[in-house]
Amino acid sequence: MASRRTRRHGDGQRSTTLWIAQLLLLAAASGIFWHVSWRHWPQRVFALPEERPAMRRRLRLLATVRAGLAGATFVLGVIASR
Repeated sequence: MASRRTRRHGDGQRSTTLWIAQLLLLAAASGIFWHVSWRHWPQRVFALPEERPAMRRRLRLLATVRAGLAGATFVLGVIASR
């Protein structure tokens, strides 16, 4: 027979807070994705050769931040589901 989880008094509010935090992190990651797709990448395509290293560094930073946001969202999702 499956064990039943007992809910404590503050579980609902904690879960809601985690879902809202997860939504905000995903919105930030989506904003970075939009910026890279519609602003950064076209600028990089038409950049002069001497401008490309700076653009590459910026893209690497944005990609790292976006991956971190997505990872944090995943962790919050796991915590919220428990």
